[in-house]
Amino acid sequence: MSLTAIPNQGLASRVVIKSARPQSSTAAPHKLERFPWFGKDASQQPASIALGIGMTSAAASLLARKAARSRTTRATVRPARIAVASLKKAQCQACGTSSMTEVVDTETGKRDVTFSMNINNLPSKVGVLLLNIGTPASTDVDDVRDYLARFLGDDRVIDIQPSWLKACVLGLLLNTRPQKSAENYKRIWDSKRGSPLQFHTEDLAEGLQRHLGDDFIVKIGFQYSAPLTGDALESLVNERVSQVIVVPMFPHYASGTVGTTLAAVYERAAQMYCVPPVTAVQPFFENSSFLDAQAGQIRDAVGPRGQDVDHILFSFHGLPVTQCTSAHRDGSTCDASCACRFDEGNRTCYRAQCHETARLLAKKLDLDTDRCSVAFQSRLTLRGTIEWIKPYTDDAFESLAKRGVKRLAVVAPSFTADCIETLEELGITGEEQFLEAGGEELVVVPCVNASAPWITGLAQLV
Repeated sequence: MSLTAIPNQGLASRVVIKSARPQSSTAAPHKLERFPWFGKDASQQPASIALGIGMTSAAASLLARKAARSRTTRATVRPARIAVASLKKAQCQACGTSSMTEVVDTETGKRDVTFSMNINNLPSKVGVLLLNIGTPASTDVDDVRDYLARFLGDDRVIDIQPSWLKACVLGLLLNTRPQKSAENYKRIWDSKRGSPLQFHTEDLAEGLQRHLGDDFIVKIGFQYSAPLTGDALESLVNERVSQVIVVPMFPHYASGTVGTTLAAVYERAAQMYCVPPVTAVQPFFENSSFLDAQAGQIRDAVGPRGQDVDHILFSFHGLPVTQCTSAHRDGSTCDASCACRFDEGNRTCYRAQCHETARLLAKKLDLDTDRCSVAFQSRLTLRGTIEWIKPYTDDAFESLAKRGVKRLAVVAPSFTADCIETLEELGITGEEQFLEAGGEELVVVPCVNASAPWITGLAQLV
């Protein structure tokens, strides 16, 4: 007698048990094939599986008995019928159904009995995990300090060697920076919904869940705040999804964003006993699913071909030059040439990817390239000891105003959700800098957030 698990589409698998007349006095060995639904312990298995295995063992033992030829048919068929009857009586209908068939050889009188069991509720849903860095729990200085300690303490964000020097720098930053950051968070904090990054991400997850339907389970995971990435991954695994698709919510690759969030997923997965397949969505800086959604936001703010403004500034999050250079496949150094060179050698360079996004958006919007430029914001130079990619966004605000640009639009395509870097650094502090330098109006283009085009585009990426 053998027990075989056969895939049966969708929510069910088919278990087939066959019995035949024993050929000798030795019991036929059990043949147990792969069970994809096994959990860490027996309590996680459907009741019907445990019962089916028990009945199989009993039937095999009975069928293995040597009997006279005249009693062979009865000894072979009757135990299997008893097993099937007991199974049908005891099993819950939610777990599946079973059936039995008989085949009789007219020449030898040999009878084969086969019963099958369709087991429902096997994993079939796909888990989708949206990853981002996170946000402070509140605008209190202590909460901001806790968040910054985790964020700045990540070696993929600030890579300083030796470790004792990193500890000294971190201690200095956490002694002064939280107070100023807390004030900035207060300027953009929503009185009802709290952190913009948090509620925009939640809105996106809800919209994506509705778009994808019941065959998917969408959750969010933050690197440095709740819900933490590892906990979100484990939650999906506990819901018995068949696979997990992780989506770092950063269009461009950087070790301190995509790299660190994916590392957290893989590290937590490595600690689990049972893990479904985990796949990651690639950076989507040149994918039309993202570009179309971002272009729509820009068009709404600046009009066709940018006719409602004098200039458009593409502002990307800054990064140390050394991190960009480390991503070069050809061993070259990241420098100003990456603004116009994009090939296999520097394809994973953050600066090169950012400039490629700007070029593609300008082309898609049919913009005059003479009225567009690229800059980088949010630098942390540590008093000039770390070189960051240039030009800087705050310098661009001043220089463009002095060149006579009165109405400037700024868009931040390296962010998919509005946060402190877009709402405060650009929308408040940036506006002040531009107006002080002689500009008249700064138009801040919203991120894609949970807009309908982005939800559709993200579903295509998944």
